[in-house]
Amino acid sequence: MKLKIATFLLLLTGIFSLAHAATIGFTFTLAGNTNIPTMTFINDADTLNITSVSFSVGDLTRHFDLDNGSLPTSQNGITGVYGATTGRVDVISVTTTGFNPGNSFGFSADVDVDPAQNVGQDYRNIFFNNGAAANSVASVTFSDNSTLQIVLTDEPNNLASYSFSTQDNTTVPEPSTYLLSLLAFAVMFCKRQK
Repeated sequence: MKLKIATFLLLLTGIFSLAHAATIGFTFTLAGNTNIPTMTFINDADTLNITSVSFSVGDLTRHFDLDNGSLPTSQNGITGVYGATTGRVDVISVTTTGFNPGNSFGFSADVDVDPAQNVGQDYRNIFFNNGAAANSVASVTFSDNSTLQIVLTDEPNNLASYSFSTQDNTTVPEPSTYLLSLLAFAVMFCKRQK
């Protein structure tokens, strides 16, 4: 009986030591024209792809004018499908394929005042530094369905570019963990049958 318990504990220790901590994370940057900024997502994860990204305007008295800007559907080996490609929206969302760790994907859009007015706006006073209005939120979903988001913090409004990052460590089982689990239970079952 002691041998069975010792064997079981040894197998469990081996199985659970195969899981490792993996980092998921991303960096979001803003740069370029203050009215039509370039918004770029960078995949900082160890192993997981990003499957979707989104960015909200924050201050809902403003919007993105998608008719002015650049919404690439292919970039750095990444394919992007946008939730909307024309008109005025409060959130730009993109479903991505091939957004591997280390890659980046960016787009640009005009920032305007609601209702539909083409009045030049400075994103540095809309995405953050906007008084009582909410700050913008950058969000990503990874290939394991985990999500991370960054609520942009107030920053000096005289810089040429901005960078925001977040990461999280999560335990990810190695692919062989499941096979070894089945093997351990099979060994226990066989020993029990004897």
